[in-house]
Amino acid sequence: MFYESSLQSGPISHQLAKNAHANRLLQSPILTCTIDHLMPATESLRGGHQIVPSLRLMTSDLILDEPDDFDQQDLYALSRLVYWSGMLGSRVLLSSATLPPAIIHGLFDAYYEGRKIFQKNRGAIQGKNAISCAWFDEFNCIAGDFADTDGFTNAHTQFVDKRLIKLGQMNTIVRRAEIKPLVENIAAPDLDNLPVGDQNNTPEGLLFQSVAWQLQQYSVELHYQHNTYDELSGKHVSFGLVRMANIYPLVNVTKTFLALQGPTDTVFHCCCYHSNHLLTVRSAIEQRLDRCLNRKGDKNAVFSLPEIQQSLARTSAKHHIFIVFATPVAEVGRDHDYDWGIVEPSSMRSIIQLAGRIQRHRMQSCASPNLFLLSSNIKHLQSKNNSPCFCTPGFENETFKLNSHDLFNLLESEQYKTINAAPRIRENIHLRPADNLVDLEHAHLKAIMLEAENGRVASINLWWQTQANLSAELQQAYPFRQSRPTMCYAMLLDEDDEPYFCGEGTNGKWGKPQNALLNKINIDRQNAGKLLWGEYDYLVLLEQSADNLGYTIEDCAKRFSYVELPRDEAEQGWNYHDALGFWRNK
Repeated sequence: MFYESSLQSGPISHQLAKNAHANRLLQSPILTCTIDHLMPATESLRGGHQIVPSLRLMTSDLILDEPDDFDQQDLYALSRLVYWSGMLGSRVLLSSATLPPAIIHGLFDAYYEGRKIFQKNRGAIQGKNAISCAWFDEFNCIAGDFADTDGFTNAHTQFVDKRLIKLGQMNTIVRRAEIKPLVENIAAPDLDNLPVGDQNNTPEGLLFQSVAWQLQQYSVELHYQHNTYDELSGKHVSFGLVRMANIYPLVNVTKTFLALQGPTDTVFHCCCYHSNHLLTVRSAIEQRLDRCLNRKGDKNAVFSLPEIQQSLARTSAKHHIFIVFATPVAEVGRDHDYDWGIVEPSSMRSIIQLAGRIQRHRMQSCASPNLFLLSSNIKHLQSKNNSPCFCTPGFENETFKLNSHDLFNLLESEQYKTINAAPRIRENIHLRPADNLVDLEHAHLKAIMLEAENGRVASINLWWQTQANLSAELQQAYPFRQSRPTMCYAMLLDEDDEPYFCGEGTNGKWGKPQNALLNKINIDRQNAGKLLWGEYDYLVLLEQSADNLGYTIEDCAKRFSYVELPRDEAEQGWNYHDALGFWRNK
């Protein structure tokens, strides 16, 4: 790429020189960033923060990757950004294979209203405000100019219908799914190696044992159907993904899974992947997964990796099952190819996204199910009533509430047996949001994007028709990423190079040691049928980073060995294990 113009000339260059972040954001010829850097253009409640991102939008086109991955409450802010982009003259591209109609139509409305203002100020004739739109997929592309929502909606529907016909004509079915029951009262045998100090006989502990036992049975079933014979070692190997909704049950189920007695001649290699790892450890886990789950080109190249051969050589067992226990961090943005998967359900969108990680590169025909959908989730088993459980993450709440939380009752066979984007990109004519998981998502999104809410101007397609856009009222009512407050912690080294746990301080410095908040968990290694795949020596990682980057080990610890944990759980303290990360203490 060549850029021959000067990036330093211009009337505000002397101001940008004082702010390196703003200078990079505004003057990079091509900017790749998270949306957080651009959101202040419309979300700033105080003057100043909106200037640089607004200038960037005035001089750039905007590409939004996976915009349907946003939380429902963030769609308001996303719509404001798209509206602002249209008003400033930017072109907007939405990149996703699972965009629901409500989001497509709502964002078109937002862009169209903003673009009308831009064209009016550019001298466009009243009433001639056509927007040039185009659709692209692997089969075809169409384009047209649309001056109203109805014309755009019709064109989008035609494009989706043609795409679904093409998907239905594909002879190779890569992913097949089956719903498997998840019950709470299965007694898991041989739990002699559970970590000391866990409350294993509590109702919660017994539930985790039951879930872990069922996951082991389903993993073995999937492995025998979808393994690969490695000629180098003479062993049968598969790579699977177990997706769970939240970190606390994920870690506890993984920990219990490691203590279970496995079937004969079988070894499980377990990796626990979520956001509550030290940054340097999470980076190491992701690098390992990137290497081992790259099945492009030679699909068996993974068996030539020394780390895989070393893992296979640790025991004489003929069956080796590599399992990644992960939260939704594994669903989007990870270019990984698994042999099979198991999903604790939250939403249809989550199921489709996770299915996209199965045979992502190889795309081989699949005769038997390679994706198991658990019939319900841990939240429902814990609540023992019909309160919303497909939430945080998910689309269910008290307003959009399901009559059942059993997937056997919530999904039609055509919605899941062969997994593709169809349930997301086309909605049923008559929605039954209380009785169908797919309809629930479409109804919830329509209420946010296209309909008024209890007589208030809360829905996205109406807010610009008021004077609210001249104030910060909507930004305060529907803020961007209003999540739980977090606190930053770090693992630093004392003068004897021993790690200690500390919290955030002031003026960019780390605070005092808070080792009393940290309970380091040990895992019994006597169970030869379960091995950790993803355990890293923290000090070794720091030394490697220091050598690669030219920093001291102390500097590397301060820069990369931190984690953000929920502030409201700080008083309870944290459990920690090198391979399992952090999870709250109970």
